[in-house]
Amino acid sequence: MLKKIHIVIIFTLLLVSLIFAQQRNWGVGPHLFVSLPQTGFENFSKDGEGIGAKLFYRFNNPYLSLRADFAYISYGERRESEFIYNYYSLVTRRIESMQFYVGPQFTFRMGRLTAYLASMGGWYHYHTVETVEDYYSYYPYSETTDSQNKWGYNIGGGILIDLGLGPHLDFGVKYQTILNAESYVNGNKVEKDATDFCITLGVVFFLR
Repeated sequence: MLKKIHIVIIFTLLLVSLIFAQQRNWGVGPHLFVSLPQTGFENFSKDGEGIGAKLFYRFNNPYLSLRADFAYISYGERRESEFIYNYYSLVTRRIESMQFYVGPQFTFRMGRLTAYLASMGGWYHYHTVETVEDYYSYYPYSETTDSQNKWGYNIGGGILIDLGLGPHLDFGVKYQTILNAESYVNGNKVEKDATDFCITLGVVFFLR
């Protein structure tokens, strides 16, 4: 249910963004999103996949624009044995994330290629569903949910490629830091800054 709500929000934002994109100085880009957690996410699966969108406002300065990103990411499930309630149990965690951040973007056009650098900060939401099963019968005897909202920031860059067809192909990367992120190691809560490396691939529509 939560995943469906996130997808509806994304497509609503895309629709609004496309309307804005008809005005001068506005641009929008839907993207595929891959997240590769680095540190501070010990209870995450190895990576996450999702969808997102970028919204641009270009100032009169050809090198500067204001950018806002939104992303929904699913980190799948991670299953492992943990010592809980005085005996071993199987614990399955499913983690999803919504992210929204804004900041300046600097662009450098070179013919059909446009390189860009961006530094942004904003809101990171993580939703975890934890199911505990009996180690031998696999019978689930508890399920809990937990959410955390954290501030964070990122720095990234990428390349826009003008294909001559209107939309621009967009390949980007970013390195994120999420402040005081919470994770669980052997049933114990750990809180520290977490880092995340992300790869995006999509298209951008904007007016010259």
